[in-house]
This record gives sequence, structure tokens and C-alpha cells, in this order.
Amino acid sequence: MKQLLIRFGQFSIGSLGAALLNLILIPVTTYFLTPAEYGKTSMFLLAQTFLIYIIYLGFDQAFTREFHSYADKPRLFVQAMFVPLLSSAGLIIAMCLFASTLSDWLFASPNYQNAIYLLAFSSILLIFERFILLFIRMENRALTFSVANIWIKFSILFGVIIALFLSEPTFITVIYGMLLGQMAGDVVLILSNLTLFKNFRQAIDRALIVRLAKFGLPVVIGTFIYSLFIILDKLFLRYFADFHELGIYTAAFKIASALMVLQVSFSNFWVPTAYEWYEQKKPIEAYKKVSDAVMFTIAFSFLLMLFFKEWIVVILSPAYSEAQYIFPFLCFYPLMMTVSETTTLGIVFFKEKCAEHLCVTNRIARFNPIELFTCPSIWCCRSCDCNRDSIYCLFLRPHFLLDANLGRFFRQTPYDRDQSAVCFNPL
Repeated sequence: MKQLLIRFGQFSIGSLGAALLNLILIPVTTYFLTPAEYGKTSMFLLAQTFLIYIIYLGFDQAFTREFHSYADKPRLFVQAMFVPLLSSAGLIIAMCLFASTLSDWLFASPNYQNAIYLLAFSSILLIFERFILLFIRMENRALTFSVANIWIKFSILFGVIIALFLSEPTFITVIYGMLLGQMAGDVVLILSNLTLFKNFRQAIDRALIVRLAKFGLPVVIGTFIYSLFIILDKLFLRYFADFHELGIYTAAFKIASALMVLQVSFSNFWVPTAYEWYEQKKPIEAYKKVSDAVMFTIAFSFLLMLFFKEWIVVILSPAYSEAQYIFPFLCFYPLMMTVSETTTLGIVFFKEKCAEHLCVTNRIARFNPIELFTCPSIWCCRSCDCNRDSIYCLFLRPHFLLDANLGRFFRQTPYDRDQSAVCFNPL
């Protein structure tokens, strides 16, 4: 237990540092940008988020699943990157061909094609970044992982500050700063881990890639549907309201997302630990204790957010004062996602049932657009706030119950359904 806590603390250093740098970036941008300008910036962040969710094609998840059972780990690393890198070439061509259209969709103007070009080419570096960080994490090199995360977030913050200092403080300046900072940080990360690519020219292992694809592709379909939960609220504000409402909503959401430090810290520690416990045939009671502890911590954290919501104005500028009224409910997203790290293990461990993720995401995907269509033009950012919370309540409870059914994979007593009802029905 002592070793687990030490490892958790080392992983948390990077998550806390990255969250702090993200928190610093928010007032830096909101100080210079009006809510409408910040709303345009959020559309770029939306596009980048969607790109990140789909570009790996599930091979990142398959890589972590195979890591402990595959002997030649550098070879697994190279093979797992092959398909995402190949698909990124087609993505870059498509984005460059339709750059003006994408610019008009995102920023209500076709004149920002250079930002689309940079975003397209940055996708290659994002793939390298993702797999390098996964390799470090799965090796449980916690301090190295933390330093790498802090470095990337610092490079983004530094890029934005330099861009605002050298150019006119507009949303496109912030976007260029973010992109160039991200790309510079990724280049340094790649150069510092060149030893991982010593076998980069080796022959393609078709059998391994097929095995990775069988696990990863069903996951990416579920991830794509899940990404719609992340972006639909902002898209509806973009097209049914205006950039001002979108800016207020995004500013509050960015502050709430700082709580993702809980989910990221726990995930960085829990994913490799859970896979190790699975290989060691740990009893299900060990997983249940972790799940109960996480649920208690999340419930307590949400109460704190309710009591201190007025402090959001201290972080943002007075122009964003409306954000304090939607901030508490937006905290549901990072807190519930932390809980889901312990409630989706059954599907992941049960390889033959990896497509079961789709059962939950498809069920929610039908509900999300219907609810969003009912009131965004009337309630604006507050309606999207309430919609997001109801979606995550519906997203997590089926995951929990589905994992209870798959508990038979452990050949032991599954999670208690009554306890899951007690935990999730109040939410």
C-alpha cells in the first residue's frame, strides 16, 4: 500500500502542475479577450478535442491493454503507432482541402485557413505525444511522466504569452500561440525519447496490428460517440445562440475542467495498477475498496464546489461574472469521469466484450440531441449546463451495472447492484 501511495503521489505531481498551468492560462486569455472572442477560441479547442478523440483510432487503448503481456515493448510501441500515423496523412489532406470551409464553420469567417493548416499538421505530433506518454506511464516512470506533462502545458502557456506580447490580443493570436507552443513541446518530447524509435523501420507485424485493431476499433467507435457529448453543447450554443454565450459557458467549463486533475491523477496511477492487479489475479474486493474511496472523495469535492462557486469571478475577469451560476453543475463532468475510471474495468478486462462500450454510448447518443434541441435558444448556456449533467448521470450508471454483469469474468462475486443504485440515483 505504501508503494501505491508513493506512486500515486508521483503521478499527481504532473497532473497538479499541468492543472495549475491550465488554470493560469484561463485568466491570461480572458483578461485580453471579450466573451465573444473567447467563444471563437473555444471553437478551436472544440475542433482540437474532437481531433484528439478520434485520431488514435483506439490503438492507444489497445497498446495499454497489450503492454504487460507483450515481451518486446519497443516493438509494440512502434507497431501501435503505424495505423494512426497512416490515417493522419489522409486527415491532413482532407483538412487542407477544406480549410476555408472549416474556418467558416469554426470562426464564422473563411479567412483563418492558416490556423486549420497548423491544426492539421499538429495531429502527427499529437500521435507521437500520446504514445510516448503512454509508454512512460505504463512503465510506471511516474516522475518522468509528470515532468513531460508539465513541460507540454508550460510550452502552451509560454507560446500564448509570447504571442499576446508580440501581436494584437485577438482570438487568432491565442490560437497560434497554443498551436506553436504545443508543437514545440511535442518536438522536445520526441527528441528526448529517440531511443524508443530505434526499431522504427522494422517490418510491419500484421498479426499484431490485427490484434490491436480488434480491440481498438470498437473502442474508437464508442469514443467517437462519447466525443459528441463533449462537443454538442458548444455546437448548439455556436449555432443557436452566439459567441458571447459560448464564451461564458466555455470559461466556466474550463475552470470546472481544472478538476480533471483528480481524474487524470487517478487514471495515471490506476490504469497500470489495475492491469497489474488483473495479471496477479487480485480479488474483486481490492477493486471495490478503491471504487468506494473514489466515490466518497468525489461526493465531498462536489460539495466544496457548491460552497465556493463565487470565487470564479476572482479567476476570470468581471465580464465573465455570469459564469458563477453555471459553474457548480459543470463540475459534474470531471468528477463523474473520475468515478468512471473504476466502473468500466469489467469491459476492458473482458476482451471479447470490448464492444459493450457501444451499448452505453449508443443509448445516450439518442438522448443527448433531443434534450439539446428543446431549449438552447431559450436558456442558452444554462440549458447546456443542465443537459451535460443529465447526460453524464445516464452515461455512468449503465456502465456501472454493465460491469456488474461482467464481474463474472473475475470468477468472484460481482459488484453490488443495490450499492450502485445508492451511489448513482441521487446524482
